[in-house]
Amino acid sequence: MQPTIPAPLAAAFEKQVTISAAELCALLPMDRKTLGRHIRFGHIEFVQMGFGDKAMRRGFTLEAVMRFIRERSATECQSISARARMPTASTSGAVGGGFLAQLSKRNAELRKR
Repeated sequence: MQPTIPAPLAAAFEKQVTISAAELCALLPMDRKTLGRHIRFGHIEFVQMGFGDKAMRRGFTLEAVMRFIRERSATECQSISARARMPTASTSGAVGGGFLAQLSKRNAELRKR
């Protein structure tokens, strides 16, 4: 099953095979530095345009953009989506046993001797 291509992306790729980083940033919308980090981490593939003597120009294909969008799409985890109410009452049957209570009991036993 072929994923639905959003209309703005389809229009951008209608007459060209690749789009520039600036065009992609405008379409997603995404800051240029953020896109650069995704490129650096290998989250999105690109086509090197030109020879890159001064600066590498990157082109992005529709397939690469759609894969990036699909892999970055997520839903919120149900286990953390709603804040759970903290329990207000203790359910354990433990009684006393604090350090000071044990110390007082020990001192009392020592005095009896």
